[in-house]
Amino acid sequence: MSGMEETMQALAEWDIDFEVCGEEIIVPGSICLDGLDLTELPDFSGAVVKGTFSCRGNLLRNLKGAPRRVLGNFLCQNNSLKSLIGAPEYVGEGFCCRFNTLKTLAGGPAGVGGDFTCSGNGLESLEGAPERVGGAFFCEMNSLRSLEGGPRFVGDLFICASNPITNLFHAPARFGELRCDYGCFRHRKDIPAMVRKPPFDEAVWRDNLKGEMNGGDMAALLAERDAFCGHSVMGIAASLGMMEECLETVVRQGGRISPAFITDFVMDELAIRGELGTLFDPAPYSRGILDVADVWEKMPDEHVTPELEDMMRPILHAVLVRRRKIMAPKAGPRLKR
Repeated sequence: MSGMEETMQALAEWDIDFEVCGEEIIVPGSICLDGLDLTELPDFSGAVVKGTFSCRGNLLRNLKGAPRRVLGNFLCQNNSLKSLIGAPEYVGEGFCCRFNTLKTLAGGPAGVGGDFTCSGNGLESLEGAPERVGGAFFCEMNSLRSLEGGPRFVGDLFICASNPITNLFHAPARFGELRCDYGCFRHRKDIPAMVRKPPFDEAVWRDNLKGEMNGGDMAALLAERDAFCGHSVMGIAASLGMMEECLETVVRQGGRISPAFITDFVMDELAIRGELGTLFDPAPYSRGILDVADVWEKMPDEHVTPELEDMMRPILHAVLVRRRKIMAPKAGPRLKR
């Protein structure tokens, strides 16, 4: 039996009117299968439903058997869905899958002309969301930490409140209004820069720095001044508590530590205290200057320049005196290292 024949048989068994137009099976009205304790859908997968398709309040775990296209609303909330596999490829009006147990939106419709609602699922990712949603997009009350994978264009509201989202870098390019725990915004440019910037990937940066320690050029890497959101590699190393390892690697590799390195780091330190506290853990970052002082004490004389000495003097005075509670040198051409 062909797919079309199976769909026509299922529609006839459920006493649903349909007509065949060429290669398409058209259901001119709506289909309602609400509250029937269904564990799977009848095979309507070859049909195009002009009205609404509703299968709310059942025991469905996926949407296999759903119509190929629904020109009205598609309603599948209050089931036990773990996957949207089998969902229509296109929904002309609203698509609602709220209050299920979905972790992603994989398998969902590629296009939705009206609202898309996936609230209250425990979603961990928006992977599988349609690229364009004609109406509003509701994904509040989930477990999302990022909007990655979400739609790029939303015609109306985009609501993602009540999620542990740490970054809005992947918010839609266009939306009517974005509402989240950071506030309400009409345009991407209105979103605070702190949460509009790309997320910081700690694991990737640790791997990059470790790679340079094992045969790379650490001095060249540390010289990069705008490695992430305007912050130097030296600043990032400090935020990860890896400053001492990095500077010791420079010495071991025979590199030179220029005054510009220290300048960049100090500027980064000031910036991160005043502006970027939510991107990095400030505790290891503040330790970075202490690590500079530790390496300074071990640095061979041939790596010391007069400019670097002049730069280090106020740093050691500010850090060693205030944080280590020891007396700073009062005079002399060189600081004791």
